[in-house]
Amino acid sequence: MPSIPTYVGPDAIAELVAWADACGPCRYQLVADANTYAALGERVHLALAERGYAVNLVLLQPDDAGEVHPDETQIARLLWEATSPEEERSTYLAVGSGTITDLTRFVSHRTGCPFIALPTAASVDAYASRNAPLILRRLKRTADCHTALAILADLPTIAAAPHRLTASGFGDLLGKYTCLVDWELAGLLWGEGYRAEIADDNRALLPSLAAACDAIGRDDPAAIESLFRALLVSGEAMVRAGHSRPASGFEHHLAHFWESQRLRQGRSPLLHGAAVGVGAVLSAQAYARLRALSQDQVRAALAATAAPTAEAQTAEIQRTYGGTADMVLADQPSYLDPARWQALRHRLLADWDAVRALLALVPEPDWLAERLRRAGAPATPAELGLAPEEVRDGLQAAHYLRDRFTVRWLLTALGLEPAHG
Repeated sequence: MPSIPTYVGPDAIAELVAWADACGPCRYQLVADANTYAALGERVHLALAERGYAVNLVLLQPDDAGEVHPDETQIARLLWEATSPEEERSTYLAVGSGTITDLTRFVSHRTGCPFIALPTAASVDAYASRNAPLILRRLKRTADCHTALAILADLPTIAAAPHRLTASGFGDLLGKYTCLVDWELAGLLWGEGYRAEIADDNRALLPSLAAACDAIGRDDPAAIESLFRALLVSGEAMVRAGHSRPASGFEHHLAHFWESQRLRQGRSPLLHGAAVGVGAVLSAQAYARLRALSQDQVRAALAATAAPTAEAQTAEIQRTYGGTADMVLADQPSYLDPARWQALRHRLLADWDAVRALLALVPEPDWLAERLRRAGAPATPAELGLAPEEVRDGLQAAHYLRDRFTVRWLLTALGLEPAHG
């Protein structure tokens, strides 16, 4: 169960008012966009105002393409508009889904104020997390912030959200099939800390979620509630671990890469969870390819492959990321260390049976794709709207976004190029 005080039920507004009455005088900074204000924010605003609470509405404005991004522009706007007299304490109210929650989490943390999450869709696992994925210099980065003071989820609002948002949440959770094995491989082969009890809690969510794909596809309210509660558990797992490893692996790196790339090109954004779902299918393809290798084939691949050099990796990062390469390189200390690569190659040969046992935990890519489609989510890069070159570039360079071992680095160690979907 989440350690953050959490309400999931039919009347989150009544819960918020009761919370406000118990906490006493406070000024509320209500953060929303036009859509989430219409869905829930206006009712929140009126309920608090009727009780005599001061409410400052910060209505985030979209860019010229009609989108609200968690970037420097919106951070500055929120800091500027969320004003409060010095003698008054403020509590932020994040009325929305991923972008609004991430922006509010970051700004409330930087200003030393608490925030309450009022989700409007079962679209992401961000609500219970302490991480805030933001776009800085058109590159997706993650800031460590604080958790919500409370999560108050209004189920009628969440069930009424556009289906593409619910399907996005399904894709985000289905990505745990690959990210959890990425994490366990990192513990075995790269020396990263792996916590089985946290991974097992997240893995336990997956069978029933996958089985509910048809119910989610038809917007069944009970299935959406189960999806939302599972997203909360996933967010809480990140808090318990102290990082995003329980919820994010190579499938997320692909999603972040594609999102950043489209922003740099001035194109319409992708729904994060939808991109994660497609990334999970591509990651599962790598897993299927690797688990077919025998120990003799691994030995031959290692003999024919030199460990990647720091110079070659640096050049690839600079080529792909251009003006943001300095930010990416700052996150790569362990992967630029030749000694770590030599140790990895030794472990691969010595522990290949154990590695294959982990590789077998990831379902077949076609199985994942079928469940995404039945839930109404995209399952291929083409269905997501990605061009072949976007897929190629992501598979070649998305793993550089984090100093984190994933199945993509395993391909590199064996001299294998990723298949392009």
